[in-house]
Amino acid sequence: MLPVALGGFLALLAIGAVGHALTTVVPRRAHDLAVLRALGLTRAQAGWVATAQASVYGFAGLLADIPLGLAAGRALWRAAAGLIPVYYQPPAAPWVLLLIGPAVLACVLALALIPGGRAARLPIARCCTRNDPGRYLVATADNPAGAPRARLPSYRPGTGGTGSSGMFQDG
Repeated sequence: MLPVALGGFLALLAIGAVGHALTTVVPRRAHDLAVLRALGLTRAQAGWVATAQASVYGFAGLLADIPLGLAAGRALWRAAAGLIPVYYQPPAAPWVLLLIGPAVLACVLALALIPGGRAARLPIARCCTRNDPGRYLVATADNPAGAPRARLPSYRPGTGGTGSSGMFQDG
C-alpha cells in the first residue's frame, strides 16, 4: 500500500510541475510566438508549439524516470523490507510499465491544451510592440482581468537624497 501511495503522490507532483511549466511558457515567450506568427506561423501551428514542448517533457521524463524509478524503488523497498522481518519479493507487474508510457503522454498532451489555445490566440501586434509582452496575460488578485498596468518607478535605497541611505537622516 505504501509504495502505491508514494507513487501516486509523486505522479501528482510531476503533473503539477509539468502543468506549471507549460502554463508559464506562453506568457514568457509571447514575444517570440508573436514574431513567428508575424513571419507566417499559423494559429494552429502556434498551438502546436505547446504540444511539442509537452511531448518533449513527456518523453524526457519517461526516458529518465522509468529506469531510475525502477532502480531506486527496488533498492529502497529492499532496504525498508530488511529493517522489518519481512521477506522481500520484487513486484511482478510488467503491465504497469507498459501502461505508464501512454498514460504519461496522454496526460502531458491534455495539459498542453490550455497553453496551446492561449498561444494560438496571442495578439500579434500587441505582443510585438510592448516592452513587456507577457504583462497583459497575467491576472492577479488586484487585477483579475490581467489588464495592462502602468509601471511605478522602483525605489532603491542609497540612490536618492543626501547621505548614504537617502532617507530619514538627521543632518
